Amino acid sequence: MRAWHKDRRVIMDDASEWVKTSLSFEDWFAGLSLLLISTVSFSIYILVLRIMKRQDKDIVGYRFLISAGFCDLLLLFNYGFWPGLTILFKSEIIDPKWRSEQQIYLDWAWFSMVSHYSIVGWSRWQAIRKPHDFRNQKRRVSYFLCSACFLIAAVLVLSTHFQKWYVTFYYDPASYGMLSENFQLYLSGGQSMLFLAFHIVAIVPPCVFYTWSIILLYQRRQAKLLINHSTQNSIERKLLMPCLINVITFIIGQILITVGGEGKWAGYMVMLLFCANSALNPFLLLICSRTLRRQLLECWMKTPKNLNFDTKADTSTIFRNVHAAQSDFCISSQHTQQEKHCFTFYKSKSATPIYSFMGYQIFIIVKSHQNKMSRSQKLYHRKVSIELLVQTFLKISSIGIYGIWWMLLYIFAPTGNMTHLTVFCHCTFVGGSIPSTIYIILKHPTYLKNLKNRVLCESESNQFKIFIRSSGIH
Repeated sequence: MRAWHKDRRVIMDDASEWVKTSLSFEDWFAGLSLLLISTVSFSIYILVLRIMKRQDKDIVGYRFLISAGFCDLLLLFNYGFWPGLTILFKSEIIDPKWRSEQQIYLDWAWFSMVSHYSIVGWSRWQAIRKPHDFRNQKRRVSYFLCSACFLIAAVLVLSTHFQKWYVTFYYDPASYGMLSENFQLYLSGGQSMLFLAFHIVAIVPPCVFYTWSIILLYQRRQAKLLINHSTQNSIERKLLMPCLINVITFIIGQILITVGGEGKWAGYMVMLLFCANSALNPFLLLICSRTLRRQLLECWMKTPKNLNFDTKADTSTIFRNVHAAQSDFCISSQHTQQEKHCFTFYKSKSATPIYSFMGYQIFIIVKSHQNKMSRSQKLYHRKVSIELLVQTFLKISSIGIYGIWWMLLYIFAPTGNMTHLTVFCHCTFVGGSIPSTIYIILKHPTYLKNLKNRVLCESESNQFKIFIRSSGIH
């Protein structure tokens, strides 16, 4: 019997006994893991949204991502931070008489997020189909379209919440998730079908938009309608990836929730899936956009004045001008010449490995003699080294976090639920492999070639060394 299928009297008896005991290792793990995932992703998301807000006047697509990001922040709090606190405090936190108002807020936040899938998918399609009209879109028009998602969600919630067949859900710390006040009414009264219909209607448009966008890209490639088309096609593919992967993750999560499970870990997995669906988005944006990565680094350190980068080329994307940028993963010609002047490439067989993954090893050795380097050189070398470390972290984060979940789930899951658990583990592991795999495949063509040839980058002043050596790529 699933946790949310149990009789209320049985649940109340189990919960009262659980509250009287001290926190177990499972309680600490469930609560802290939800808090950790939501807090880390929330912090990174705030920085990413701050960067996008600075340039939403020029880059139209950022406006839709900012609105969707606000919904993700709400969901990180609702399904990560809040349930984590309820588990650790063994309390529902709010008074039970406020459950109805709490349900209104939770449903509004969830439906707002789901509604944004369509508007974000439309923005990507419009940016590819009519780039000139899209980049000239006024800011108030963009945010008006985004506000329509919140308005639609509010109308849907208020028109259904006060019906007799509507069932309220609430946080239950003993179940590591949420329970319904009357699950049989939820299934037979129509609320379950309403949620299913809304999710289907909300998912179909973005799937159509993304499919149409891919077809347009393929047709343009065949007709060679764009100048420097191979580069522009790469831009558009990479800009489509974050939202496309997010939609796939959402669909997989809904399927796994439908399959369900038994015991308190079933409730935990529902909270974890809802939280992870929003927690992955900032990492996907950083993985697929070098512009965001560079600007994120600039928030942590100041660029030397004598290193004047061409911000126009660095910030131009398909959302701004389809013909203005050579590539979202390329930097200005001035910056490129400076890097070529600063680094020389040659082969080496000696280095100390600090990371080995997917057939290649990355070696990073930083040497900086403070007395022999100017301040601008120090800052520039530090910036390059941090960016390489960030890129390495982003490549492994999506697979690594799912790998950890896989191991922990097999350790703590109930023995009677191994069939569903096995399906879940394999799906999440494959889903987590998608971002890193696509990133490596769509990287600049010289990326794997440089790894295979054991490229060694050394600064002209011989003070900063970065070793990248391939192992196992043939």
